[in-house]
Parts: sequence; C-alpha cells; structure tokens
Amino acid sequence: MSALTEEARLNADARASITIGKPAAELRSLWLRPETQAAVWAHFAEVTPRDERKADWLVEGPAGGEYRCSNTHSAGS
Repeated sequence: MSALTEEARLNADARASITIGKPAAELRSLWLRPETQAAVWAHFAEVTPRDERKADWLVEGPAGGEYRCSNTHSAGS
C-alpha cells in the first residue's frame, strides 16, 4: 500500500446513525446498569456488578499489568 493510500485510509471519516424507539431517559437508565456495561465492555474488561449502581472493573494492561477500579453512578446521573 502506498503512503498516500495509507494516509487517506487513516484520515477517513465514518458516520452512521440509528433510531431507537425509546425515550432517552429509558435508554440512559439501561446504559448505566452494571450488567449492561459488563456486556458492552466484555471484549476488553471484566466488569463485575455489585448492585444496581455499582461495579468493579478489571482491565488487563500491557506487560501483564492489571488495572482495577470501582464505579458508582448516582440515581440522577
């Protein structure tokens, strides 16, 4: 692949949209659930739900490192 072709490929923009027939608040509530996060991010993180608002995260990093964190979202967030 020539350098020009490679540069053009790297500078490409992709745009897409979808319409979901649900209210934004309902979708946000679904998105914030730890079990949803566990499913969405399973390809690179282990997300363990602790309750309906809290989850523990484990991500494998470079050179065998592990990165852990916990997150909590507030009911209004």
